[in-house]
Amino acid sequence: MALVHLITEIYKAKNRKENTVGIFLDFYLTDRYQTVNYNGLESSPLPLQCGLPEGSILGLLLFLLYVNDLPNASVKLSKILFADDTSVFYSHKDLDTLNYVVNDELDNISTWCKANKLSLNIKKTHFLLFGLKSNASPISTEKRRSEYPSLVSHWSKSVWISMELLWIF
Repeated sequence: MALVHLITEIYKAKNRKENTVGIFLDFYLTDRYQTVNYNGLESSPLPLQCGLPEGSILGLLLFLLYVNDLPNASVKLSKILFADDTSVFYSHKDLDTLNYVVNDELDNISTWCKANKLSLNIKKTHFLLFGLKSNASPISTEKRRSEYPSLVSHWSKSVWISMELLWIF
C-alpha cells in the first residue's frame, strides 16, 4: 500500500514539475522503525528518530552524502574516508606543535560530529605516533589522553603499521 501511495505521489509531483527525488527520499526516511536482535531475542520496534536504515544500497549512498563534507571540518589534517571509517594524518618535526595542531583539529572534527548528530566510537579511536626507533616518544593529547589511547602498531586495510616504522610480519 505504501509503495502504491509513493508512486502516486511521485507521478503527481512529476506532473506538477516538482522534485520527485525529494518526495522519494522523504518516503524512504519517514516512519521507519528499528529493532535490536541480541542472542536470539528481538526488541519491540521503536521509531527511528535519527539516522538511516542499515543494510540497503540507498542507505549507504545517503550516509556517504551525509558525511561528504567531513573533510572540510579540518583544514590541517590529511584525511582518508572509506565507507564509515575515517583516518586522519598530520606530520610535524616539533612534537609540541604536532600535539597542539592535532588537538585543535580534533576539536573541529568533534564539533562537526556533534552538529551532524554523529559520535565517534571511542573504542575504535586511537592515535599512533610515527618516528625512528631512537626518537619515538609518546604524545600527550592533553584533554583527549583518556579518550583516545595510543597504539604501538595498527592493522589497517591489510597493512600493519608500526610506530617505529618497522615491517611487522
